Amino acid sequence: MDELEFLRGFQGDVSEPDEATIGRARTALMERMDIEKSRFLRPGARPLAQMTLPRRWAAPLTVAAVLTVAVALVVTILLPRGGRQAAAAELRRFAAVAVERPAAARLGPGQYYYLRNEGWIQITHATTSDEAYSVRIPIVREYWIGDDGSGRLVDTQAGELLWPGPLDKSRWEAQGSPQLYGPSDQQYGPGELVGPGLDGGALGTLPVGYDFASLPRDPEALYEAISSAAAEREPRAPEEAPQPSSLGTFGLFIELLYTPLTPPDIRSALFEAMAYIPGVTVVLDKTIPGMGTGTAVFVETVMGGARIRLEFLVDPTTSQPLGQQETLLDRAWWVDADPPTVSHSIVYASPDVVESTARRP
Repeated sequence: MDELEFLRGFQGDVSEPDEATIGRARTALMERMDIEKSRFLRPGARPLAQMTLPRRWAAPLTVAAVLTVAVALVVTILLPRGGRQAAAAELRRFAAVAVERPAAARLGPGQYYYLRNEGWIQITHATTSDEAYSVRIPIVREYWIGDDGSGRLVDTQAGELLWPGPLDKSRWEAQGSPQLYGPSDQQYGPGELVGPGLDGGALGTLPVGYDFASLPRDPEALYEAISSAAAEREPRAPEEAPQPSSLGTFGLFIELLYTPLTPPDIRSALFEAMAYIPGVTVVLDKTIPGMGTGTAVFVETVMGGARIRLEFLVDPTTSQPLGQQETLLDRAWWVDADPPTVSHSIVYASPDVVESTARRP
């Protein structure tokens, strides 16, 4: 029996959804697509061009998403547990390395951690399916982070626009070649760059009601705290309970593992807690061009009928994050590129200490 026949066996046990249920599912899917596409583009800021799903795509995409989730569930049940156990074992090894890694240098009065990231992001404009296009923009992103979570964030375009395919560029030109990205220079108060909040800090988001001292050190409890914080970000109807997504939860883990304010014991617990993320996978000796070779930790999600993988590359000897990359694994209507295609790739640099937000190393 194949997966589709297996799923059909449940058809008689499930009643047809009413119009209100279909409407809520359609709205939630469309909102989730907007949020998941933009979440990792520019932390803490809305992208200049944000993906909008045309209404006529909503119904077929809802069906596709439901079928994809159902088949994924069956595959997860049928697969042996060895893969998940191996991932958990590798994450525990990272945890052991992380707890021994020295904390970031203590800041003196007026000092800041300085981080410089380089790579590219993808911005998608999709008011209708016939006008959809995507563009990749080389950027340099600089952070100055105070010990109270305040600081500065500067984004700079670092090169010419990169077009995934000729159709993307021709559609952009047909719409008047609008500006797609602008440099930014933002100042943040205490707790706004790294700190708690529903919408999250621009670099590291702590769950509401927690600081680094009060975060659980138990991996399962830590996962529950971060997962709950991620769930609050997800779109839902007013009467519906928050439901986390693997991608959103994974994103918060990445933020907290990268910020230099995270203490070693929390960093260690974060690695162990990642094993509780549904679908998390670990790949050893993964090489990402421009980023290096390390251990990749990733999750996948489905958006608009296409699979998207978000992966986080880690140095296995130091547990130092090396960067993150998002890959589109299927052909998608919003970008003219054959899969697999990398939609964004950011290389992390180790933190330095500088004397003010006006200084660079």
